[in-house]
Amino acid sequence: MISFLDPRTKSLPYISAEEREIIHDKLLDTLVNYETSRDGSGTHDSANTGTGSNNSAEVGEAQTKDRLTNLLGSMYGTVSKPQSGSSMKKNMSQEVKNYIAADSAFMKDCPLSW
Repeated sequence: MISFLDPRTKSLPYISAEEREIIHDKLLDTLVNYETSRDGSGTHDSANTGTGSNNSAEVGEAQTKDRLTNLLGSMYGTVSKPQSGSSMKKNMSQEVKNYIAADSAFMKDCPLSW
């Protein structure tokens, strides 16, 4: 999957079309699982990781972000609502298809500036 994420080698010419599809599906599943774990389910907060950081500071920071969004959100664009699982997967699937359809970078190019 790592070679697929490099825009210089994303075409994966050395494997079969079926294997490329498996990689594309695996990437999509990984993205969806990552996003659903970040959407507020609490799987990545410090209370669950055992870092022992001050949870009241985290709550205060979240409240400040909500206040800023309420105060300035209309000036800087609309605040998007969290997507449902099927809508998120559909959008991510389209992003993966767009990535596949885009031209590969040249081997001399930096993949970070592609």
